[in-house]
Amino acid sequence: MSFAIVLDRYFSESLSEYAVLLDAYTETTEYSEKFADLDENSPGVYQQVLSTLDVLNSLKDKDFEATYNLLIHILTLSGEAESLIKESGLLEKLVDLAPESDGLLAHSRSSVKATTIISVLSSIFNLIPETSALRIAILKDIILVTKKSSSASLLLPITDNLKLWFEAAGASQDEVKVALVDLATLFAAEYPKESLRLSKIIVTSLPNVTNEDATTLIGKVLSSGDITDIYSYASIPAVKALASGSEFDQKVSQLVTICNSVELAQYEQFQTANSEVFAKLNVSPEQLYNRLRVLVISKWATKKQTLPYSKISTELSIPEDQVEEYIINCIKAGVLEGKLNQSSQVFYVHRVSVVGDFGLEQWKLIRAKLNTWKGSLKAIKETVDQAKTKKRAGQPKEQKVAA
Repeated sequence: MSFAIVLDRYFSESLSEYAVLLDAYTETTEYSEKFADLDENSPGVYQQVLSTLDVLNSLKDKDFEATYNLLIHILTLSGEAESLIKESGLLEKLVDLAPESDGLLAHSRSSVKATTIISVLSSIFNLIPETSALRIAILKDIILVTKKSSSASLLLPITDNLKLWFEAAGASQDEVKVALVDLATLFAAEYPKESLRLSKIIVTSLPNVTNEDATTLIGKVLSSGDITDIYSYASIPAVKALASGSEFDQKVSQLVTICNSVELAQYEQFQTANSEVFAKLNVSPEQLYNRLRVLVISKWATKKQTLPYSKISTELSIPEDQVEEYIINCIKAGVLEGKLNQSSQVFYVHRVSVVGDFGLEQWKLIRAKLNTWKGSLKAIKETVDQAKTKKRAGQPKEQKVAA
């Protein structure tokens, strides 16, 4: 987290500057007079400073962060900043200031931006020891401000460290989970890949995982643009456990198996009989069907070096004039490389990524291709050796010249 830096200075100098800033805003000399005779040893001095929070929280955005950072600096000079922050309700007041909007730009000129509030909270966070429980409250407040202001992008820089920060501060696993779930939900619309990554962390690295967590993860996987690695998700213990869960859980498990095996006929039957499953997972059955068609082409390409358009049309039950579109989708998905031959109506396979479960049959295919490649190399070597032999045989022998 980044934060504005306040230069080290003596208490009296800092307090005097703080009073001047408040006087400038209120157009009075009230605070300069109030704090004139105070020093760090004056009884209740820090409580008097914190009594200005209402005035401070009414500052305009352009003055807010710098003045707040000066206040934070003054509190750190007490040696009891954590307790002072807790007792004053400073964090709660900051959260209350957060604008409720539909984005970063939806605020009035006089209101404090969500970015500014999060920056102030970050400054406090960085001044607190890593093991302090106050850090947990600050992280929760940062998430809350982001939710209130619908500003998901503000949290992207901290997602990698969030779990570690919570755990270092002594947060319970339930607190960590709530925070990650909040983030995953917040990112779902604008940043689906990040939302999927966080859901995977929840299901794979936390002890208190539920079947609902697992089905949420699968819903995101199946609705994502890339399901080529569905097998890696199908092998997660929490996902496997769905097979012995509720009726809905079992149907989700069945759908995962079908997608992993890339069986279009089974998928069509499942889709017809279980429309409510797709609705609950928030997955478009039509889009998922098209993605599976891409995987069918890729799976078939692992066994063939050439793919006739007519065969692809039959396998996918699509018109031949749509075949190239699906091949191009395979190439865009990174699961297939090759060359289209429109005149011959054939696709030549150069490279294919394995999709689905990699089992004995796939290893047999690889062995067969390696043997073919080995045989080709041997034949090339023999041809080169023969050419060298013929070349040497056709060269005239050197004659020795007598001295």
